[in-house]
Amino acid sequence: MKKFIPILAACLFIAVSFAFGQNQRIIPLSSEVYDEMDALYLLRGLGTPSTARPWTTSEALLILERIDNQSLSQKEQALYDYINKESFRSLRLSMDNAACFDAKLDLALEAYAHTNTGDFVLSDDWNYGYEKRQPPAKLSLEMSLYSWLYITTDLEYNRNRFNYMDNSRAVQDLDPGVGIGAATAFSDPYLFPWKSWTYSKGFTTNIAVQTGEFDFDWPKRANITIGGDHWRLCLARDSIQWGEAKTGNFVVDSHRDYDEYFSFSAYSDRFKYEWLNVFYPDPAADTQGNFKLLMAHRLEFRFLPSLVFAVSENAMCRPNGLSPRNLNPAFIFHNWYDRDNFNSIAQLELDFPPIRDTGFIPRQFSIRSRHFMRTMTSLLPGAFSWG
Repeated sequence: MKKFIPILAACLFIAVSFAFGQNQRIIPLSSEVYDEMDALYLLRGLGTPSTARPWTTSEALLILERIDNQSLSQKEQALYDYINKESFRSLRLSMDNAACFDAKLDLALEAYAHTNTGDFVLSDDWNYGYEKRQPPAKLSLEMSLYSWLYITTDLEYNRNRFNYMDNSRAVQDLDPGVGIGAATAFSDPYLFPWKSWTYSKGFTTNIAVQTGEFDFDWPKRANITIGGDHWRLCLARDSIQWGEAKTGNFVVDSHRDYDEYFSFSAYSDRFKYEWLNVFYPDPAADTQGNFKLLMAHRLEFRFLPSLVFAVSENAMCRPNGLSPRNLNPAFIFHNWYDRDNFNSIAQLELDFPPIRDTGFIPRQFSIRSRHFMRTMTSLLPGAFSWG
């Protein structure tokens, strides 16, 4: 009987998904859909759509349904049509109207040259550095089953950012008081490059020839999602973000190649809840395979069409101090009084467009007014966070 209960629960779960599911395709953060949706909301005088991203197509549909497409101007209608087309494209190969598949191959050949090789020696020295350079070949694979399951992964041939041919220094060889963030706390000889073999060259391409140049860290995206109209469960290696800051979000930002995480989201027209668990390697004990865990939960409210408020509580912890009771997403993280294993922060977000973009108001002015509000509210996390 005990074995039968979880099997029955799994069957009920799948049955509910079949009955109420929609397309769970994850829209990557690199998609223009996000910028275009933000622009459309700005034009309509609405508060920014959910900044807990990425979205699934079912969530994007809910967000787009807030727009009354019967009263759009010509520019707004063009944005609306573009978002609708890009968000809800179907996979091209279908089998018995149940399983769908798609594959895409991107090819790009790039070359880079500069004369001041003495100054430009790292990826960060380039305006067109590692994050912007395209891989010569990238194969993306997608699969969906009915409307409740979505899987994607990619295979990439690309140069790596760091390799053994770089000139490196050990942390302990730095001048006293100088280091790389938390790396100064370690006594072992952690290395960092001071002259990159790749990025200090006067001329190079994105073609990796030697084994040492090849980036073996792939796939960059590997995602499995199940869900329905207003919820989803996701286990992924992908880019994520909470917030819409221009210089980096306070809790979770998309500047990394990817994060590895498990999340649960539930959302309606005026409310969204997200529980996020991000897994990070622990550099102080990576030989034992240890990791750190960021546990976070976030509530997002749309009190008015133009007023969006979000609050999140987040805790970084070490698994050696973790017990099953700590995995309760409804708990108040700051009440774990264990300073050796937990460090908690809280965040507030407020989004409000004070002026709607109209034909009489320059759009740039409206954008700047909204960015001013975001800049002011970005100061809130520092005032309302503690650890």
